[in-house]
Amino acid sequence: VHEPPLEAFKRHVYVLEARGPAGAPFVWHLGADELYVRPDAGGLLVSPCDATATVAADQQPDSVGETMLRARFAATPWDRAPVVRRWACQRAFTPSRAMRLGRDPVRPWLVWAAGLGGHGATAAAAVGEIVADACVAALAALR
Repeated sequence: VHEPPLEAFKRHVYVLEARGPAGAPFVWHLGADELYVRPDAGGLLVSPCDATATVAADQQPDSVGETMLRARFAATPWDRAPVVRRWACQRAFTPSRAMRLGRDPVRPWLVWAAGLGGHGATAAAAVGEIVADACVAALAALR
């Protein structure tokens, strides 16, 4: 039995021609109307923290993200701020949302480091340790 396929989701990120209050920290509002905002090179880097199901490798920005962004910023000083840059990234998840780390139960030569769900950078050290141990174990088992 092989692992179920990963699920791909798109997340949009924008830089707005706008400024936040001087000295303001980044804001990451969690919950139903999740939103990320931080100063970035003379503008505001923002994300509506969307998670639109998509096909693997689809990293093109689309109107869904911008519509969600404008809804999140309604009635704020930035609701009509021009977008100067836009991009989308892809986040992969397992169906259970747990990271897929370690040796594959069917293919002992395969070691997984997948389904990180956008947490690759923050979890890199721990993921690296787990995967390195699995690689050493896989090599030992193949000898």
